[in-house]
Amino acid sequence: MGGALVYEPKQKVFYTSKTYCFALDVTIKKKEAEFQKLRAENQRKEAGLQKMMEQLEKNEQAELICSHQPIVALAGDDVILSCLLEPAISASFWTVEWTKPGLDPEYIHVHQDGRLVHQSQNPSYYFRTRLFVDELINGNVSMKIFTVKISDAGKYKCFLPSIQTQGFIQLIVGAVSTPVIKVISDNSRVVLQCESKGWYPEPEVFWLDGEGNLLSAEPTETVRGPDDLYTVSSRVTVKRQSNNVTCRVQHNSSNQTRETHIHVPGDFIMVHNEALVHWIAHFPLVIFVGVVLCRQTRAVFRQYKKKR
Repeated sequence: MGGALVYEPKQKVFYTSKTYCFALDVTIKKKEAEFQKLRAENQRKEAGLQKMMEQLEKNEQAELICSHQPIVALAGDDVILSCLLEPAISASFWTVEWTKPGLDPEYIHVHQDGRLVHQSQNPSYYFRTRLFVDELINGNVSMKIFTVKISDAGKYKCFLPSIQTQGFIQLIVGAVSTPVIKVISDNSRVVLQCESKGWYPEPEVFWLDGEGNLLSAEPTETVRGPDDLYTVSSRVTVKRQSNNVTCRVQHNSSNQTRETHIHVPGDFIMVHNEALVHWIAHFPLVIFVGVVLCRQTRAVFRQYKKKR
């Protein structure tokens, strides 16, 4: 019949003892390799877990140490606000937030997912801040501010959300300039005027003689400009024994001092003093001549009136 099915039995495979032993050996070696791989994987997981536990323990003990002393800088300088983790643990994958409380928005530099979050940064700090990214692994979360401005002065906060710790640091920004001395004379005395522009905060002015002793001077005049910078001016009368004079301008908060020296020749002082003595000595004569001239003028005037 044409549609009949024909059964063909499967061919049997016969293994010799040698072939069987080889196949079994391959299987055993394969299982051993898998076991070793699994064992190594477990060891890596255990080591990773141990490392994680140690890291968590360090995180719990970590402190953020920021400079306790105010950081002092001059306008235009670059400055580093130093904050370090103790013990030195990695902050490479953490969020680091630098803010200035009271500023709107207060975010100065937010480092997240390995980069600066530019959208949250205060516009006045655009392109002026950075972290030391290569040092984050050592727990260095310090921030650098470029080209410091007077308005940058104030208190800054560094916050690490991953371990809920924070630190504060104070920045003082100053501005200074070299004073200028001018000699002013009024025919009776020699007066020196010292002026210095562009200071912040408000400075003090001192006059010193050649031996460093303070000289008695007129009250200092202070003017604050629209840029918040101060101009100071002071005057002192020079005496014969104090012809080496120094004008010193300083402010204590930033320990900044600028000074200018001047030497006034002794004969210059003597000329003015002698002129004063000469005037005083001849003052009665001047008065007498004035009186005589006045009387003569009156007499002439009276004769003129009689003739008319």
